[in-house]
Amino acid sequence: MSAFQIAGFTVGDGRPFVFIGGPCVVTPDHTSVEVFGRASDGHIYRRAFDGIAWDNWTTLLGLDGTLVDARSDLDCSPTFTSVHIVASGLTPVGSILHAFGFGTAYNPFARELSSFTFDPGPSIAVEADEHFFIGVSGPGLFERTSASSFTELTPITTETDAFRSGPDITVQPAGASAIHYFVAFDAAGKLAIYYYVVSTAPAYWATPVKLSAPVGSFAFSPAICTENGGFGVYSVNVIAAAGGRLWHATTSSITTDFSPWTMISTDVASSPDCTITGADSTIHVVTLSTAGKVVDTNGKGTSWATIDLGFPR
Repeated sequence: MSAFQIAGFTVGDGRPFVFIGGPCVVTPDHTSVEVFGRASDGHIYRRAFDGIAWDNWTTLLGLDGTLVDARSDLDCSPTFTSVHIVASGLTPVGSILHAFGFGTAYNPFARELSSFTFDPGPSIAVEADEHFFIGVSGPGLFERTSASSFTELTPITTETDAFRSGPDITVQPAGASAIHYFVAFDAAGKLAIYYYVVSTAPAYWATPVKLSAPVGSFAFSPAICTENGGFGVYSVNVIAAAGGRLWHATTSSITTDFSPWTMISTDVASSPDCTITGADSTIHVVTLSTAGKVVDTNGKGTSWATIDLGFPR
């Protein structure tokens, strides 16, 4: 078997397959962690942490990774009973693929927003199996509820610069209100955090928060994850790659200043994704290493550790 190149990684001659495109991570119960990655063998894999130990990579037989655009990251979002995954598709190019399941049992990818195509790659935030949001380049933010088709919540009326990366989205509920975050790198070189506020008053797009790169310029796409008061804590956390390294910044509220950037890893070769577990607010950030392995960087504040989750097999 001769060696060949996939997404910059050399495969073959006895070498293992590698992961390609950004992986994604969720915590369905605020204790366990599930990581998903697309591999150069055309499969999508899952690896889970039960709060004590990691299991092995398992192929998700219901998901066909060959349908996914090579330029696309994966994004995922959980309920207590399922995990939803989205990616950019190839038929046609720019389509949005969506699947959901639990454990290692997933339904096949199905196309969402079938009248449209978008640049890679989409993001998803789930409130319930039939109520979720999809964010796309453009920018676009779409909501689907249990009894309706998609409703577009964009254009972003406060947009000041065009976007140059794929978005990451999340929803932060607060009582009867909710903040819907849409985060991407913009043409001015900033990490732009736009947010759509829903309350008893009319919904609106607020003035964005913009962060400069800690070094050099931003690469890939950013990630955002929030704490929503489940342990009495609210926070907004952004993760970004810059200067070949991985960085974290946080705030207790989007209306207060973010902390300075903290460097949390030195080997990053893809867009990051993040989730937060437990009363101790541990953040799990997944990326690809330059070797094509998935890496879990976890911690908070200035204390971080890195776990090599390895190749698909």
